[in-house]
Amino acid sequence: MYINYIQKYTTVTGSGQTPSLLAQSLQQSITKICQMAGNNYYKVGLVISPGYLSTTSQTADKLAKAIINNQKIAHCWILGTMNGGFLRKKKILNFTLRALSSTPKSATQPRLKTSFGFSRDHRKMFFIVCWRPQSNPTLRNKKDISGFMKDIYVPIATIGSSNFSKSTYFMGNDHNEADILWVDDDVLKKINPGKNMNDKKFNSAIISSDDSQSPNNDFPGIVSAQVYSLPQNSNYLKLILKETLDSVLI
Repeated sequence: MYINYIQKYTTVTGSGQTPSLLAQSLQQSITKICQMAGNNYYKVGLVISPGYLSTTSQTADKLAKAIINNQKIAHCWILGTMNGGFLRKKKILNFTLRALSSTPKSATQPRLKTSFGFSRDHRKMFFIVCWRPQSNPTLRNKKDISGFMKDIYVPIATIGSSNFSKSTYFMGNDHNEADILWVDDDVLKKINPGKNMNDKKFNSAIISSDDSQSPNNDFPGIVSAQVYSLPQNSNYLKLILKETLDSVLI
């Protein structure tokens, strides 16, 4: 297991924007996982707990296209949001659902708790999941969680402060915050068997040295470390996803 601390920096030059370090890392993660999955007959999906969403269809489209980067994503599941859960703001959620549905096969939102404390979900998490074609992972409500978890692998997850919105990923909303990107090399070895790659090479395939440079030369934008405190094949990221689903679905 590798953990990557990613400082939230974007570079804004004139009227053009380049992706933040997190956006670049997610682009590379999705690309690499899709390559590995495609070579070994797996499908790839995304489970996103977005925090705040993009507030226009144009910005939602640009973010989805940039992050997915022309890769084959079979399905996306969107969990609770901060600004798309109320009836009068349902169009904000629909902007992202439509944007993600134009790239993968489909995007849906399972049935969520709407009682006090769950109507606005502030957590920001991004899971890349994989499954065999003969599996058909379904996530409509709490009853589906057990079967869903049996069908999938979770090689990559991010947890941190970044909302799933264009302004966060591309517009310079730095706020001196950060995200953590986890790479589960045990899962990647299952998805990509027979490859003579050690843990560091798996992480380096996701996080390149070029991406670690930040606008602030005092310290690198990405700091990576191997985690030794978790037992091998612990499926730690899968446990985090299951706990998240158990807490928000009904």
